[in-house]
Amino acid sequence: MGSVIITGGTGLVGKRLCSLLQQSGYEVRILTRNPKYANEYKWDIKNKYIDPKVLVGAEAIIHLAGASVGEKRWTTERKKAILESRVASLDLLYHYLINHHHTIQTFISASAVGYYGDCGNKLLTEESPNGKGFLAEVCKIWEDKTEQISRLGISVSSVRIGVVLSTEGGALPKLSLPVKLGISSYIGSGEQYLSWIHIDDLCNLFLHLLKTKLSGVFNACAPNPETNKNTTATIAKVLKRPFIPVPVPAMLLKLSMGEMSAIVLDSQRCDSTKIMESGFTFQYADLETAMHNLFK
Repeated sequence: MGSVIITGGTGLVGKRLCSLLQQSGYEVRILTRNPKYANEYKWDIKNKYIDPKVLVGAEAIIHLAGASVGEKRWTTERKKAILESRVASLDLLYHYLINHHHTIQTFISASAVGYYGDCGNKLLTEESPNGKGFLAEVCKIWEDKTEQISRLGISVSSVRIGVVLSTEGGALPKLSLPVKLGISSYIGSGEQYLSWIHIDDLCNLFLHLLKTKLSGVFNACAPNPETNKNTTATIAKVLKRPFIPVPVPAMLLKLSMGEMSAIVLDSQRCDSTKIMESGFTFQYADLETAMHNLFK
Protein backbone atom coordinates (compact mmCIF):
# COMPACT_ATOMS: atom_id res chain seq x y z
CA MET A 1 0.00 0.00 0.00
CA GLY A 2 3.01 2.33 0.25
CA SER A 3 4.93 4.17 2.95
CA VAL A 4 3.47 6.94 5.12
CA ILE A 5 5.42 9.36 7.32
CA ILE A 6 3.67 10.36 10.55
CA THR A 7 4.57 13.27 12.82
CA GLY A 8 3.00 13.18 16.27
CA GLY A 9 2.85 9.41 15.95
CA THR A 10 3.32 8.85 19.69
CA GLY A 11 0.30 10.95 20.71
CA LEU A 12 -3.29 9.86 21.38
CA VAL A 13 -4.47 10.06 17.78
CA GLY A 14 -1.07 9.18 16.31
CA LYS A 15 -0.82 5.83 18.09
CA ARG A 16 -4.28 4.74 16.95
CA LEU A 17 -3.68 5.99 13.41
CA CYS A 18 -0.35 4.17 13.10
CA SER A 19 -2.04 0.94 14.17
CA LEU A 20 -4.85 1.41 11.65
CA LEU A 21 -2.44 2.21 8.81
CA GLN A 22 -0.38 -0.89 9.53
CA GLN A 23 -3.53 -3.03 9.64
CA SER A 24 -4.43 -1.55 6.23
CA GLY A 25 -1.11 -2.62 4.73
CA TYR A 26 0.87 0.64 4.89
CA GLU A 27 4.45 0.91 6.04
CA VAL A 28 4.50 3.54 8.79
CA ARG A 29 7.50 5.74 9.48
CA ILE A 30 7.36 7.90 12.60
CA LEU A 31 9.28 11.16 12.99
CA THR A 32 10.17 11.57 16.65
CA ARG A 33 12.71 13.39 18.81
CA ASN A 34 13.90 10.15 20.39
CA PRO A 35 13.72 7.22 17.96
CA LYS A 36 13.75 3.80 19.62
CA TYR A 37 12.43 1.39 17.00
CA ALA A 38 13.29 0.47 13.43
CA ASN A 39 10.39 2.46 11.97
CA GLU A 40 11.23 5.63 13.93
CA TYR A 41 13.38 8.44 12.49
CA LYS A 42 14.85 11.43 14.25
CA TRP A 43 13.71 14.96 13.76
CA ASP A 44 14.81 17.99 15.75
CA ILE A 45 12.68 21.02 15.05
CA LYS A 46 14.80 23.40 17.13
CA ASN A 47 17.97 22.44 15.26
CA LYS A 48 16.14 22.11 11.91
CA TYR A 49 17.02 18.49 11.28
CA ILE A 50 15.18 15.53 9.77
CA ASP A 51 16.80 12.18 9.04
CA PRO A 52 16.64 12.28 5.21
CA LYS A 53 16.29 8.49 5.05
CA VAL A 54 12.68 8.88 6.17
CA LEU A 55 11.80 10.35 2.77
CA VAL A 56 13.18 7.51 0.66
CA GLY A 57 10.27 5.95 -1.22
CA ALA A 58 7.61 7.51 1.02
CA GLU A 59 4.37 8.55 -0.67
CA ALA A 60 2.57 10.60 1.98
CA ILE A 61 2.98 12.66 5.14
CA ILE A 62 0.35 12.91 7.85
CA HIS A 63 1.28 15.81 10.10
CA LEU A 64 -0.17 15.66 13.62
CA ALA A 65 2.64 17.22 15.66
CA GLY A 66 2.03 20.30 17.78
CA ALA A 67 2.09 21.32 21.45
CA SER A 68 -1.17 20.52 23.27
CA VAL A 69 -3.54 23.46 23.72
CA GLY A 70 -5.16 21.94 26.81
CA GLU A 71 -2.18 20.74 28.79
CA LYS A 72 -1.02 23.96 30.49
CA ARG A 73 -2.36 27.43 31.26
CA TRP A 74 -1.92 29.88 28.39
CA THR A 75 0.90 32.04 29.61
CA THR A 76 2.70 34.18 27.06
CA GLU A 77 5.40 31.52 26.84
CA ARG A 78 2.90 28.69 26.44
CA LYS A 79 1.03 30.49 23.67
CA LYS A 80 4.33 31.06 21.90
CA ALA A 81 5.15 27.34 22.19
CA ILE A 82 1.71 26.31 20.85
CA LEU A 83 2.08 28.52 17.77
CA GLU A 84 5.76 27.93 17.10
CA SER A 85 5.47 24.13 17.40
CA ARG A 86 3.08 24.22 14.46
CA VAL A 87 4.79 26.88 12.37
CA ALA A 88 8.35 25.64 12.86
CA SER A 89 7.49 21.98 12.19
CA LEU A 90 5.72 22.85 8.93
CA ASP A 91 8.55 25.13 7.85
CA LEU A 92 11.03 22.32 8.50
CA LEU A 93 9.02 19.79 6.48
CA TYR A 94 8.64 22.31 3.64
CA HIS A 95 12.38 23.01 3.67
CA TYR A 96 13.23 19.30 3.45
CA LEU A 97 10.74 18.68 0.65
CA ILE A 98 12.30 21.52 -1.36
CA ASN A 99 15.89 20.52 -0.74
CA HIS A 100 15.78 16.72 -0.87
CA HIS A 101 14.64 14.27 -3.49
CA HIS A 102 11.29 12.81 -2.50
CA THR A 103 8.29 10.91 -3.83
CA ILE A 104 5.65 12.52 -1.60
CA GLN A 105 2.30 12.86 -3.38
CA THR A 106 -0.03 13.60 -0.45
CA PHE A 107 0.29 15.85 2.60
CA ILE A 108 -2.45 15.75 5.24
CA SER A 109 -2.24 18.14 8.17
CA ALA A 110 -4.22 18.41 11.37
CA SER A 111 -5.99 21.66 12.13
CA ALA A 112 -8.88 22.28 14.55
CA VAL A 113 -12.43 23.59 14.76
CA GLY A 114 -11.00 26.38 16.89
CA TYR A 115 -10.46 28.01 13.47
CA TYR A 116 -14.04 29.31 13.65
CA GLY A 117 -13.87 30.95 17.07
CA ASP A 118 -17.02 31.21 19.21
CA CYS A 119 -20.04 30.98 16.88
CA GLY A 120 -23.06 30.09 19.04
CA ASN A 121 -25.54 27.86 17.21
CA LYS A 122 -24.48 28.90 13.68
CA LEU A 123 -23.83 25.90 11.44
CA LEU A 124 -20.21 26.05 10.32
CA THR A 125 -19.03 24.77 6.95
CA GLU A 126 -15.50 24.79 5.61
CA GLU A 127 -16.37 28.07 3.87
CA SER A 128 -17.26 29.82 7.14
CA PRO A 129 -14.89 32.68 8.02
CA ASN A 130 -11.96 32.53 10.38
CA GLY A 131 -13.05 33.61 13.85
CA LYS A 132 -11.49 35.63 16.65
CA GLY A 133 -9.31 34.58 19.55
CA PHE A 134 -6.02 32.81 20.07
CA LEU A 135 -7.12 29.38 18.80
CA ALA A 136 -8.63 30.89 15.66
CA GLU A 137 -5.40 32.80 15.02
CA VAL A 138 -3.26 29.69 15.50
CA CYS A 139 -5.43 27.59 13.18
CA LYS A 140 -5.34 30.24 10.44
CA ILE A 141 -1.54 30.46 10.51
CA TRP A 142 -1.33 26.65 10.75
CA GLU A 143 -3.45 26.16 7.63
CA ASP A 144 -1.67 28.90 5.69
CA LYS A 145 1.65 27.21 6.41
CA THR A 146 0.21 23.87 5.27
CA GLU A 147 -1.02 25.37 2.02
CA GLN A 148 2.51 26.42 0.97
CA ILE A 149 3.30 22.73 0.41
CA SER A 150 0.73 22.59 -2.40
CA ARG A 151 3.06 24.83 -4.41
CA LEU A 152 5.36 21.82 -4.67
CA GLY A 153 2.79 19.90 -6.70
CA ILE A 154 1.66 17.86 -3.68
CA SER A 155 -2.01 17.20 -2.87
CA VAL A 156 -2.65 19.02 0.44
CA SER A 157 -5.55 18.78 2.87
CA SER A 158 -6.19 20.35 6.27
CA VAL A 159 -8.39 18.46 8.73
CA ARG A 160 -10.27 20.66 11.20
CA ILE A 161 -10.62 18.26 14.09
CA GLY A 162 -13.33 18.52 16.74
CA VAL A 163 -13.14 17.13 20.27
CA VAL A 164 -11.65 13.64 19.92
CA LEU A 165 -13.46 11.05 22.04
CA SER A 166 -11.33 8.28 23.51
CA THR A 167 -11.14 6.65 26.92
CA GLU A 168 -7.33 6.60 26.56
CA GLY A 169 -6.92 10.35 26.94
CA GLY A 170 -8.04 13.74 25.73
CA ALA A 171 -11.32 15.35 26.82
CA LEU A 172 -13.54 12.34 27.54
CA PRO A 173 -11.93 11.16 30.81
CA LYS A 174 -12.23 14.73 32.12
CA LEU A 175 -15.86 15.02 31.01
CA SER A 176 -16.86 11.65 32.43
CA LEU A 177 -15.07 11.78 35.80
CA PRO A 178 -17.59 14.12 37.53
CA VAL A 179 -20.46 11.98 36.19
CA LYS A 180 -18.85 8.84 37.61
CA LEU A 181 -18.60 10.67 40.95
CA GLY A 182 -22.31 11.51 40.81
CA ILE A 183 -21.93 15.14 39.73
CA SER A 184 -23.47 15.84 36.32
CA SER A 185 -21.60 19.10 35.75
CA TYR A 186 -22.09 21.13 32.63
CA ILE A 187 -20.11 24.22 31.80
CA GLY A 188 -21.38 27.78 31.65
CA SER A 189 -24.83 27.93 30.08
CA GLY A 190 -24.38 24.40 28.76
CA GLU A 191 -25.77 25.58 25.43
CA GLN A 192 -22.40 25.87 23.68
CA TYR A 193 -21.98 23.28 20.95
CA LEU A 194 -19.39 20.54 21.10
CA SER A 195 -18.32 19.26 17.69
CA TRP A 196 -16.97 15.82 18.51
CA ILE A 197 -15.58 12.76 16.73
CA HIS A 198 -14.87 9.18 17.84
CA ILE A 199 -11.15 8.49 17.60
CA ASP A 200 -11.72 5.55 15.23
CA ASP A 201 -13.77 7.71 12.87
CA LEU A 202 -11.05 10.35 12.90
CA CYS A 203 -8.35 7.83 12.05
CA ASN A 204 -10.50 6.30 9.31
CA LEU A 205 -11.09 9.81 7.95
CA PHE A 206 -7.32 10.30 7.65
CA LEU A 207 -7.13 6.94 5.89
CA HIS A 208 -9.93 8.02 3.51
CA LEU A 209 -8.06 11.21 2.58
CA LEU A 210 -4.87 9.22 2.10
CA LYS A 211 -6.53 6.76 -0.28
CA THR A 212 -8.52 9.34 -2.25
CA LYS A 213 -5.75 12.00 -2.37
CA LEU A 214 -8.38 14.68 -1.83
CA SER A 215 -7.18 18.23 -1.37
CA GLY A 216 -8.78 21.11 0.52
CA VAL A 217 -10.16 21.71 3.99
CA PHE A 218 -12.43 19.23 5.77
CA ASN A 219 -14.33 19.36 9.05
CA ALA A 220 -13.52 16.22 11.03
CA CYS A 221 -16.60 16.11 13.24
CA ALA A 222 -19.48 13.67 13.55
CA PRO A 223 -22.66 14.82 11.77
CA ASN A 224 -24.55 15.42 15.03
CA PRO A 225 -22.81 17.96 17.29
CA GLU A 226 -24.27 18.25 20.79
CA THR A 227 -24.50 20.99 23.37
CA ASN A 228 -22.32 20.73 26.43
CA LYS A 229 -25.35 20.00 28.61
CA ASN A 230 -26.64 17.25 26.30
CA THR A 231 -23.15 15.75 26.19
CA THR A 232 -23.12 15.47 29.98
CA ALA A 233 -26.63 13.98 29.97
CA THR A 234 -25.60 11.39 27.39
CA ILE A 235 -22.53 10.37 29.37
CA ALA A 236 -24.71 9.98 32.47
CA LYS A 237 -27.24 7.86 30.55
CA VAL A 238 -24.60 5.53 29.11
CA LEU A 239 -22.83 5.19 32.46
CA LYS A 240 -26.21 4.68 34.18
CA ARG A 241 -25.67 7.55 36.56
CA PRO A 242 -28.33 10.07 37.58
CA PHE A 243 -28.41 13.29 35.60
CA ILE A 244 -28.81 16.04 38.18
CA PRO A 245 -27.36 19.00 36.29
CA VAL A 246 -24.92 21.16 38.21
CA PRO A 247 -23.64 24.20 36.29
CA VAL A 248 -20.04 25.34 36.57
CA PRO A 249 -20.27 29.13 36.16
CA ALA A 250 -18.43 30.53 33.16
CA MET A 251 -16.97 33.31 35.29
CA LEU A 252 -15.40 30.77 37.64
CA LEU A 253 -13.74 29.03 34.68
CA LYS A 254 -12.49 32.33 33.29
CA LEU A 255 -10.96 33.18 36.66
CA SER A 256 -9.33 29.77 37.10
CA MET A 257 -8.29 29.06 33.50
CA GLY A 258 -7.91 32.55 32.04
CA GLU A 259 -7.94 32.76 28.25
CA MET A 260 -7.65 28.98 28.06
CA SER A 261 -11.32 28.74 29.16
CA ALA A 262 -12.17 29.33 25.48
CA ILE A 263 -11.53 25.61 24.94
CA VAL A 264 -14.66 24.70 26.92
CA LEU A 265 -16.75 27.88 26.61
CA ASP A 266 -16.53 28.57 22.85
CA SER A 267 -19.28 27.06 20.71
CA GLN A 268 -18.64 25.40 17.34
CA ARG A 269 -21.50 23.61 15.59
CA CYS A 270 -19.68 22.14 12.60
CA ASP A 271 -21.14 20.61 9.46
CA SER A 272 -19.64 17.37 8.11
CA THR A 273 -21.46 17.27 4.75
CA LYS A 274 -18.32 17.89 2.68
CA ILE A 275 -16.40 14.86 3.92
CA MET A 276 -19.49 12.63 3.68
CA GLU A 277 -20.14 13.74 0.09
CA SER A 278 -16.58 12.61 -0.72
CA GLY A 279 -17.64 9.05 0.17
CA PHE A 280 -16.72 8.89 3.86
CA THR A 281 -19.14 7.17 6.24
CA PHE A 282 -19.11 7.75 10.00
CA GLN A 283 -19.30 4.59 12.07
CA TYR A 284 -20.32 6.64 15.11
CA ALA A 285 -22.64 9.35 13.84
CA ASP A 286 -24.49 10.08 17.08
CA LEU A 287 -23.07 10.67 20.54
CA GLU A 288 -24.91 7.92 22.38
CA THR A 289 -23.68 5.25 19.95
CA ALA A 290 -20.13 6.56 20.32
CA MET A 291 -20.35 6.58 24.11
CA HIS A 292 -21.73 3.02 24.25
CA ASN A 293 -18.77 1.87 22.18
CA LEU A 294 -16.21 3.75 24.26
CA PHE A 295 -17.60 2.71 27.64
CA LYS A 296 -18.45 -0.89 26.74
